[in-house]
Amino acid sequence: MKKISKILVIALVILSIITTTALFKSIRNYNAFIDHLTLSTLQLNTVPNGTHAGSSDSGIVRVKVDVTVKDHRITKVQILEHINGKGKAAESIIDAVIQKQNIQVDTITGATGSSKVILKAIENALITAH
Repeated sequence: MKKISKILVIALVILSIITTTALFKSIRNYNAFIDHLTLSTLQLNTVPNGTHAGSSDSGIVRVKVDVTVKDHRITKVQILEHINGKGKAAESIIDAVIQKQNIQVDTITGATGSSKVILKAIENALITAH
């Protein structure tokens, strides 16, 4: 009985170490992705009218959007999916994008990573629309 208990404890310790290591690796990869994420200057005069799909995935935060363009203006951004942890507040960034007609806007405090991933999804939608 003691031997089985000892084996179970060792197995749980090893499992905990593996899980913690994987978690730290995911967080490190996410931080690197966010730190190196760049956004282009939009060229809306080349984007055709219509609704264009885009997505971005940081490994932890995933976003899918539909961006509607009419007469070279962004008229609507619909977030179809936002896997975000604590970054739900970042969804309000779409108001700034529509107002400024640009993705070069301030990120939402406390949701910087999610903000950047949303902006990248919008950019990807408009780039692939050409």
